[in-house]
Amino acid sequence: MSQALSLAYREPLHIVGGEGAHLIDADGIRWLDLVNNVAHFGHGHPRVVAAAQRQLALLNTNTRYLHGSVIEYARRLARRSRTR
Repeated sequence: MSQALSLAYREPLHIVGGEGAHLIDADGIRWLDLVNNVAHFGHGHPRVVAAAQRQLALLNTNTRYLHGSVIEYARRLARRSRTR
């Protein structure tokens, strides 16, 4: 691996899966995942997986390029922030 990659552990975890709020290592040990961006929904949440599948079937990019879903997301986010 590149030296530019930062690792959080002296002995890196060999993660083979995730379920709910946990990561699962190669030995089957479950680790509470407080680092990745899954704290709200967990690993493998059915609605998140379904939404990701729908999006990946259409387009897999980032916000470097303008596309309709980014604009729609910004509008929806702006509406939510005004109602709170």
